[in-house]
Amino acid sequence: MAPSRLRRPSPPVPLTPLVGRGREVDALLARLGEARLVTLTGAGGSGKTRIALELLARRGSDDVAW
Repeated sequence: MAPSRLRRPSPPVPLTPLVGRGREVDALLARLGEARLVTLTGAGGSGKTRIALELLARRGSDDVAW
């Protein structure tokens, strides 16, 4: 039996737009152009996942490991 092609899962789509984090997202996009790996750290509920989803939306999920 031939192996089936595995499909990469799509990231979740936020229900609302990101508000008030444009400067951080722009800085991270610039950093992603310089580094192979960028790690987001912070307290629970601080918006790490939401910012990561915005980065995927702006940069394109094909270009970023998800």
